[in-house]
Amino acid sequence: MGQFCLSEYLQAQRRRREYLTPKEVERLISAARQNRYGHRDATMILIAYRRGLRVSELCALRWDQVDLGKEECDLTGVPTHGAGANIH
Repeated sequence: MGQFCLSEYLQAQRRRREYLTPKEVERLISAARQNRYGHRDATMILIAYRRGLRVSELCALRWDQVDLGKEECDLTGVPTHGAGANIH
């Protein structure tokens, strides 16, 4: 049987949740709206959260990948974070 390491166990417990809850995202969006470019920043946060994008992936999006009429975003060609990345 493996050796029990308390520090590794405690770190695993602290890192159990590595995502934001919907309530935390709403608070983040509300805070982002308070600055000069609040609408832009809030929109970027919402897109990143809903699509599972990292900042670099979000910034790599181009207008020709967005169809506002269909409410779709083509993520083909957007750099992903690792093989088999799960982008919805």
